[in-house]
Amino acid sequence: MPRQTLVLIRRLVLEGSYEFTEHAWAEAANDELDRIDIESAILTGDIVEVQKGDSRGPKYLIRGLATDLVRQVGVVLRVRVKKTCVIITVYEVAKA
Repeated sequence: MPRQTLVLIRRLVLEGSYEFTEHAWAEAANDELDRIDIESAILTGDIVEVQKGDSRGPKYLIRGLATDLVRQVGVVLRVRVKKTCVIITVYEVAKA
């Protein structure tokens, strides 16, 4: 299931069918991450954790590389029923 979910998430990102929470934008700014860095992390990364137990549905933690291919970025997101992604938070994990 995580592989199919990752394929869906990547497709939604490529289509531009995603949005950021205000918290995600604030965290991205704190870590000097741009939208393209976050897209890159999703497109190059893997689902490393699925967080269940929320009535709104599971959250997925994806770790991948920013566009500089040096910074590892964590992205927590949820897929909505109407087939959009909501990016909940982002953060720099480490330099690769």
